[in-house]
Amino acid sequence: ACAGGVYAQCSNPTVTMGNLSIIPGNTDSGNHADDLATAISLPFPVNFYGVQYNSANVSSNGNIQFTTANGGYANVCLPAAGYGPAIFPHWDDQRTDGIAPGIFTGLSGAPGSQIFTVDFQTVYFATNTVQLRYAVQFHENSSTIDFIYDNIPNGGISATVGTQDGLGNFYQVECNAGGISSGTSLTFECIPVGACCTVSGCGIATAANCASSGGTYNGDNTNCGVGTYAIGAGGGSFNSIAGSGSILGIASGCDDCTESINLPFTFNFFGTNYTSAFVSSNGNIQFGNGPSPAYINDAIPSGAAPNNAIYPLWDDYNPLQQGDVYMLVQGSSPNQTVTIEWNNVTQYTAGNLYPLTSETFQAILREDNSVEFRYGTISPTDTSGIGQGTGVDSSGGDRTIGVENISGTVAFSIPSNGFSGQSQMVTFIPPPNVCGSRCGTSDFDGDGDSGTDQDIEAFFACLSGNCCATCFPGGADFDGDGDTGTDQDIEAFFRVLAGNPC
Repeated sequence: ACAGGVYAQCSNPTVTMGNLSIIPGNTDSGNHADDLATAISLPFPVNFYGVQYNSANVSSNGNIQFTTANGGYANVCLPAAGYGPAIFPHWDDQRTDGIAPGIFTGLSGAPGSQIFTVDFQTVYFATNTVQLRYAVQFHENSSTIDFIYDNIPNGGISATVGTQDGLGNFYQVECNAGGISSGTSLTFECIPVGACCTVSGCGIATAANCASSGGTYNGDNTNCGVGTYAIGAGGGSFNSIAGSGSILGIASGCDDCTESINLPFTFNFFGTNYTSAFVSSNGNIQFGNGPSPAYINDAIPSGAAPNNAIYPLWDDYNPLQQGDVYMLVQGSSPNQTVTIEWNNVTQYTAGNLYPLTSETFQAILREDNSVEFRYGTISPTDTSGIGQGTGVDSSGGDRTIGVENISGTVAFSIPSNGFSGQSQMVTFIPPPNVCGSRCGTSDFDGDGDSGTDQDIEAFFACLSGNCCATCFPGGADFDGDGDTGTDQDIEAFFRVLAGNPC
């Protein structure tokens, strides 16, 4: 799976109606309950939105999830928070116990062109008598997916039908509107996409759309490059902002909640830009929609919420009982920072059965997209009492320290077992420039004629920070090397103006 940067996805799906029949499943998945998600293995890699998966979780409520195991019964219109990349053939309140047979899987066909069936045989929860049968069929070496409806008594009038990638891209057939019928099928097929290099950089597009924009297509399923992170010892010493920062009233006055904050600059996290975030009372910072107040920390990466998060010291804290959370913006662009400090917060004390602890630590977000974790007083791991410090990381420690991507498939972390509070620097490493340098054009102002006085005037206006709307998309970075308005950019402009290579 790709993490960070812009990566190729299955986009612009075409959906064809038909009358396919279910190839019955004959292997019981073990899903016989209400609101249950059960893990299954996939017999071949399934390509879904450009990412391959070898396992999934099937829900009694009519969906298949690739990185989460959410048993939620209350369907919503797509995109659905908390479900990650998922398939919704008939998401509604159902069960697979009682008179409902359950969820079955089956494999048919010759190797190389096999079909894997997930055969849902359920009942509506409200009646516990009206039976449904529908299936999802995956095709080996293909991104084609079939939804097949054998018996849908209510036509999906209270269901959600569609797919989503968990990153905001989705295709919704219907949501609580009906329109699917017994004896019909829907086949999802995807138009391949790949990296498209244009004067403005690398993007993901179909071959046809890339050509129409004047770009160079790098091939199906190629990517624009993937950013990564490195964690090492930080150089900063802890300085509390409790006396200078603003108190975050919601996060400071609750147990297990999040508070929304606005960032003073655009912060790029795993390749996506954010201007806001959510601060959790439990020692983490999350990005995007659907924040989670989860208090039981995981070893990361994990499909369980929260994801898309920074974890300076994720654990079960209760600022409502003791301590506060602060925020402070410092510096000026391009060197601004925003510091979030959990000050003297206590680990959860299980109804005052265990002693209060004192945990003080910071996450400092920098305008260069790096993060530093700094620590004041923190308790030794595994010494705070039964019920405190719930959850463990992969080292056996009872806190989680690191960063994790939006799908919970990639993370960078350090062991918390034995951690004594050394400052940690989390540095973002930008993705490689797979397109190489993209030089500007002598038709700098984009009016159709080249090398005119207007082009020269537009270039120098852009050098001074006033680029016209139709000007070269790279602006004053004429030679496409990442820095703007340098002597090299000016020299490259006049070389191209004279008809020479950049």
